[in-house]
Parts: sequence; C-alpha cells; structure tokens
Amino acid sequence: RRRVRQRALPLLLECSVRCVAAASNGPARHGGSLAMLSVPKRYDEEDIGSPSWAAHNRHFFILSSAGKPIFARFGDESKLAGLAGVLQALVSVIAGSGDKLRHMRSGAHTAAFLTRGPVYLVAVSSGGDSVSYLMRQLNCMHAQIISILTSKIEDIFVRNASYDLRSLLGGTDRVLRHLIHAGSREVSFLVKAVPTLRLLPADRAEIGKLLASHRPPELLFAVLLGREQLVQLLHPKKRPLHPVDLLLIRNAVISTSSFREGESWLPICLPRYNQRAFVYAHVSFVGREMPLVLISASRDAFAALSAARAQVMDGLRARGMLAAAIERAIAAPLPDASEPGVAEVQHFICKQREHQQCTHALWGTHTSSTCPYRQHAAIKKLLTRYQLAHARVHATRKPLRELYLASDSEVIISRCTPEYELYIVFGPLVTKPIADAACNRVLKWVKREERALFLGPG
Repeated sequence: RRRVRQRALPLLLECSVRCVAAASNGPARHGGSLAMLSVPKRYDEEDIGSPSWAAHNRHFFILSSAGKPIFARFGDESKLAGLAGVLQALVSVIAGSGDKLRHMRSGAHTAAFLTRGPVYLVAVSSGGDSVSYLMRQLNCMHAQIISILTSKIEDIFVRNASYDLRSLLGGTDRVLRHLIHAGSREVSFLVKAVPTLRLLPADRAEIGKLLASHRPPELLFAVLLGREQLVQLLHPKKRPLHPVDLLLIRNAVISTSSFREGESWLPICLPRYNQRAFVYAHVSFVGREMPLVLISASRDAFAALSAARAQVMDGLRARGMLAAAIERAIAAPLPDASEPGVAEVQHFICKQREHQQCTHALWGTHTSSTCPYRQHAAIKKLLTRYQLAHARVHATRKPLRELYLASDSEVIISRCTPEYELYIVFGPLVTKPIADAACNRVLKWVKREERALFLGPG
C-alpha cells in the first residue's frame, strides 16, 4: 500500500497543479474599521472562464479548511468554489500522508501553499517568482487578516468549520489586494524591512522631538510617513514596533483613501505585538502626503490622541522650514544609482539589519535616460532577479554571506555584513574584481549616509 501511495502521490500532484495552473492562470506568459470601509472590486466581473482572468500571471487565494473560498485576488471568490475545493483537496491529501504541502511546480507555474490553522493561503504564479518570495507574501496576507480580525478567527472555525469568513472581511479585499500589489513592485517585502524616507539627520531628529514633546500618556506608538516611507517612529523603550506590524499599518493607511478626509479611528490588531487583541489607531494627514498614525491600547483615547495631533500640526506650522524640508524629501525620496560614485552600478538595494529598514536606488520614469530600469517590464524582470539572489543568500540549508549571480542581462552581487545586506546590479560584462571593488565603495557610501538613509533607535 505504501508503494502504491508513493507512486500515486506524484501523479496526483502533477495532475492537480496542472488543474490549478490551467484554472488560475491559463497559458504561461514568459518574459470605522477596515471591514466597514467597503469599495467596489475592480475585478468583480471576472470569473474562471474569463480570458482576462486567465491572463493574470499571479493569483492569490484564501480558503477555509472546509473548502469555502474566502478571498481571491481576481474575480468574485463566490464563483470559485470548485477551484477552492481542488486546493483544499490537495492540502488534505498530502496531510493525510503525514506530510505538509508547501509548493508544487508544473512547467512555468509555481504554486505555494501556507496553512495557518483552519485557514489555507495559496499563490499560483507563472511570473518566475521564487517559492520563498511567494511564501513571504502569503505570510503577510495572513498577518493582514489577523490585523483585521485578530487570531480569534481560529476559535470561530473550531466552533464552526464551515463558517463564511467573508461576512467579517467584507470590504477589506482592497487592503489585501493593495498588499499583494505592493509585494510585486516594492523591495520592502522582498528583504522584509520597512522603507525609510531619505532625510537630513537634523530634520529627522527635530521631527522626533516634536512628536515626543506632545506625547500623551495613552500613546503606545507614533508613526509618521512620507507618502509610503517611514519618516519617524516613537515607541516604548522596551517594546519596539515590529517591522511586520509597521508594514501592516502602512498598508492599511495608504490603501484607504478615506483616511485623507479628517480624522479616523481604526481598531487594528498588531500580530507581533498582541495577536489576540485590538489596539486603536488615530489616523490623519498632517500634510498633503504625510499620514500620522497615533496608536493606543485604550479605545477611549481618541480625544487625547486628537489633541496630540493638533499640537503636532501647530508645531509643523511654526516650523515652516522643517515642513518644507519634509516635502522636498518626499518629492525625491530615493537616492540615484550614481550617488555612490561608482559608474558601473546600475541599481542597488540596501537593508539596515539591526532595525530592519531598507532603501534602494531610484528606478522608473524619473531616472535618467541611460538607466536600464525605466520601464515597468524591466523593473519586474529585475525584481525577479533580486528574488533569485535573495533566495540563494537566505537558503535554509546553506545561507551565503556573498553571492555573484551572472546572467545575459546583468550581474548581481550580494554581500551580507553585520550591519547591512546589500544587493548591487551591474551590466553583464563587468568582471568580478571590478564588481567587488564597486561593492566596497557602495558600502562605504551607505555607512557615510546611514543617518540620512535610515532611522536610529526610537
């Protein structure tokens, strides 16, 4: 019987992944609370038979252990019950053999599975994504669900395995979709770090003093963003805000346009702080692209936090030059690849390891005409290459401190030091000695600019 099962399982997996890939991706293409803020879905009209639905190269699904669809990135999840049943069967069959299903491959398709109690999360990609990257996005999606409902959702499923979780998640699909979209275009989810706004150290320190001087007793954390990047952060000395929680706060704020209108009061769970309870966030904008999030453990702290916000706004008005400095930084938030003074460097990512913060070189249409990463397709390809480099550096069996990865289009060097994790992109003809020397020069530049690129201890 064991031999039959060992022979049958690979066949089942192969057939099933082809079924999921065909259903979810079509032919491979190469090359109040959040729950109350309902907005129409952009892809509601798509279903499994729509050509447009099949054309997407990254699909994400959430379902219950009973096979009930909870969320789909594209289309109406209520119309994907059959596909959800296939996915649930895959997980159950492998679990029945005493193993856990983590990922499968079929041709250009990769399917990654994450099981979190009674909740199953699945990613199917034909875009060349690494398994580790897909798993990271699934973990972030699960954390975002916990931030909306707390981990008590598991208690609900224990009592009723067929419970329809969509009734509690109503209207929050846009938060999950924004998280997925950000994961496919930002380096922060790749390196598991918070993106920071480049700002003169004196200006950042002045902002910190302003926030601290108006800190009410009810305040746990204060988060000031510049568009989508961290400007300043306050937290208790012995209880720093975990980067995962900070990314979830950031995603909830920037994915909800109604937060720009006045002051909002948001119950939110921070999984790395306390996954069983809510904290309460006062969300407002103190500048055109400057969201301020003040967080308290008390549900009755709105008035105190609103008063603190008003004092911060008064302080910014009184310090007109400081507000202008932040606005200039927001307009030019990233360094250019040429700033380290190394001509061979085409792009780079740098992670500050102690505080898990990151920055990267500018890309897109705002770069010079000689930059090879001006177009969206080139950026997507580069991100896929970064994924491969990151997966090799952080391989479970044999992690690397240095990596030299060459292809026909570019060379990527990665170097991990006690302070930084650095990825640098060169042209395909660069030699290893030149790349090594360039890497040393970039590291020296990062060390010199560290206080402007990253936040120090909060």
